Amino acid sequence: MCGRYFIDDDSKEIKAIIEKIKNKEGLKTSGEIFPGDIVPVICNNRNLEADSFKMKWGYSINKTTIINAKCETIYQKKLFIDGIKNRRCVIPASNYYEWEGNKKNKYSIKSKNDNVIYLAGIYRIENRIPVFSIITRCADDNISFIHERMPLIIRKDDISRWLDNTSDISDLLNISFSDVEYQLNNN
Repeated sequence: MCGRYFIDDDSKEIKAIIEKIKNKEGLKTSGEIFPGDIVPVICNNRNLEADSFKMKWGYSINKTTIINAKCETIYQKKLFIDGIKNRRCVIPASNYYEWEGNKKNKYSIKSKNDNVIYLAGIYRIENRIPVFSIITRCADDNISFIHERMPLIIRKDDISRWLDNTSDISDLLNISFSDVEYQLNNN
């Protein structure tokens, strides 16, 4: 699961993404990100080119906020099918957080080599506002002791393929986070 993530305001890569957003009103650009926050996201523009936009985290359904979509069932759920086929996005983050079972130990999970990870997502428009959900998968064995789920991480080199709704992304839905180096930091 991914219930919170963090944007480091020292990240030049994330700052460059934010700078491309035209209207920054209400945009949260750093700190711990919570569901409902409006944050920077990358998706295709009308010319089908990757661009930066602001979006609200969470689909709204009957007074419930849906912040995650399971990759194993995403093609079967009516709520997510259009997003995975036509409206993919990536969410830049410095790290994401997970809590270890009932112990409530908070862990920060990030890349060892890069200061940005890209969380796979889908989006839609609700009342003229773009909203997104983060795609999750089963956690890799090396971090499953913290939580049984984790966000789907897209490598920087795979972002354009993820955003291209004509490309086969089946292998990306199964990508292992162990392919991306990480650190666990008990906060």
